[in-house]
Amino acid sequence: MIPTVPVVVLDPRPQRAIVLSAGGLASTVVLHWLIEAGTHVAVLSCDIGGPNPGLRYAAATTQQLGCDHRVVDLSPVLTAIGAHPNPNRATALIQVSNGLAIALDLAVAWAIHRGADAVLVGIHAEDTLIRPECNTRFLAAFTRQAVLGNLTLSAQRFTIRAPLAELTVAEIVRLGNNLTIAWERTWSCHRSGPTHCGRCSGCRRRRGAFTATTITDPTHYHDHDDGPATP
Repeated sequence: MIPTVPVVVLDPRPQRAIVLSAGGLASTVVLHWLIEAGTHVAVLSCDIGGPNPGLRYAAATTQQLGCDHRVVDLSPVLTAIGAHPNPNRATALIQVSNGLAIALDLAVAWAIHRGADAVLVGIHAEDTLIRPECNTRFLAAFTRQAVLGNLTLSAQRFTIRAPLAELTVAEIVRLGNNLTIAWERTWSCHRSGPTHCGRCSGCRRRRGAFTATTITDPTHYHDHDDGPATP
């Protein structure tokens, strides 16, 4: 039996949206999906310092799709407050304490400037199991505080949403494959090496998703060892 492609619905569909992206599988699928639906999209990425192939992939994808892409350098801020992660191990703001909230604040500010009616993030079902902020309740609460704190936002029209929140990584890969995404231009590794390490939880979820869907995985993994995952 061939698995069906997941159906994702946003009602109402945002007219103008900001997508948070570090070049990962889920955020790249969200970006392509929105554009195919006719939404005018701009992309925000956060640089926490050190080499990060994901940002290069995010830039390449947004350029290909013709989206406005801004990268905010948060390295000096994180260093100033003592929250800068190990540059050899962390590549994404989600690995920084309160990182998602920091990124959402920036995205909301840019959304106000651009007149966007939504901010979208690539949270998926496997995120919600291990990260307390990666759930729709947190996003709903963040939407409420954004509306309360900004006179230009309307509770009836502005939202922060995670359209893939109920999908596994395998289901996201299946959905993205239907959108003809170039998977080799996405990044899942939690480390900052030149290729996917193959050992961290991000790499293992990525590899497992492609295996489960039988879709060809174009990723080069440095290590194919099946031992315990590293952070």
